[in-house]
Amino acid sequence: MPMVIVLAGLLVAQPFLYIKKLGNHTYHIATDNPRLTAVRCQIKSDSDIIIGSIYMPFNDNSVRHYDDFLSVIGVMQGLVNKFYSCNFIFGGDFNTSKLSATRTHNLLNNFCRKNNLLWLDPDITGIDYTYHNDNLGSYSLTDYFLCSPKLVTSSTANQISEHGENTSDHLAIMCKFACKVRADDLKLNECVAKLSWEKANLEMYKSVVSKTLADINLPLDALLCTDSDCQSHTDMLNLYYTSILHGLNTSATQCVPSVKVGLQKFCWTPELDELKQQCTDIPTLWASVSRPRSGSINEKRLQCKYRYKQAIKTAMQENDSLFNDKLYDHLCQKDKVSFWKAWQKRFCVNKIKPTNTLNGKTGAGNILSEFTNYYKDTVLGPFCRLPAASPGGG
Repeated sequence: MPMVIVLAGLLVAQPFLYIKKLGNHTYHIATDNPRLTAVRCQIKSDSDIIIGSIYMPFNDNSVRHYDDFLSVIGVMQGLVNKFYSCNFIFGGDFNTSKLSATRTHNLLNNFCRKNNLLWLDPDITGIDYTYHNDNLGSYSLTDYFLCSPKLVTSSTANQISEHGENTSDHLAIMCKFACKVRADDLKLNECVAKLSWEKANLEMYKSVVSKTLADINLPLDALLCTDSDCQSHTDMLNLYYTSILHGLNTSATQCVPSVKVGLQKFCWTPELDELKQQCTDIPTLWASVSRPRSGSINEKRLQCKYRYKQAIKTAMQENDSLFNDKLYDHLCQKDKVSFWKAWQKRFCVNKIKPTNTLNGKTGAGNILSEFTNYYKDTVLGPFCRLPAASPGGG
């Protein structure tokens, strides 16, 4: 089964997202460097895979830039040395071009050559850049994948994806990697969906429900029965009840959109949906006329993207303001119950589950020991330990 990795607009210390089905076999690796986030994916039928998300420092031609770049390379080398039996995927914004002849390019190229890693070339299909600043007219190719050779069939493997919903100044890059993931490596999909009634077509729902319920046969014999202990009509009433439930659920499926629980944005509005659709449509038109960097179509594309970004920013600010006002009102009224309900709904994760793998250790006892040792060193520190009791007490 292939593994698809998509990276877009990576930021410093951005959390790593992975497929939930692989959650039982994926755990975070501490790197002690905010520019590199890494996870280890354990695969029973093949070598484990270390996946690293990179954000290299911006090249300002200073000595510190080179030192910071070298520091990240050192952390990458440490991962390769520590997990020498694994396969590797490093991807993100390297802030250097494969075609340049800079010192940072040489560092990265030597790292790949020393560790037998491929520096993948993008599959150029009309887009030859990943970073873009349209106002300054700046375009460059700085986002790449580095990987172990056995994970790909060609060095020209990653694709540059341009989508109107991406508001970052970096385009997404995507690559398909070959790995032997078995069915027992995956766990069942736990995503739960709920009906979004605020976006429902209520008139259509009313019409469909009326028609569906009208087609259900009434169990007249059971409804007219006057026997208080009647058992003969039980099956008939259960069938009638089940038919009503089925009709309501079927009608809702046809007329009410469903959304995955936990993916709704608090600040999202119908206006943002409309702007999002415009940002999705205009790149298709722009690509059909060879992606011009000037002219009316390009100007319209940039305007749509700017309005979309500003609308998201404004909606988030307004939502935060309303939330703060609500908390303030609860505090003024000394309503602790409503205050904490609002707080938990906004900030707490529902149905959170404890991890079953921590730093490669499994089992409740081993995880507890890892957790205890880490926080014992973090909270107390090496110079704040309690002195051992003397043999005589005291």
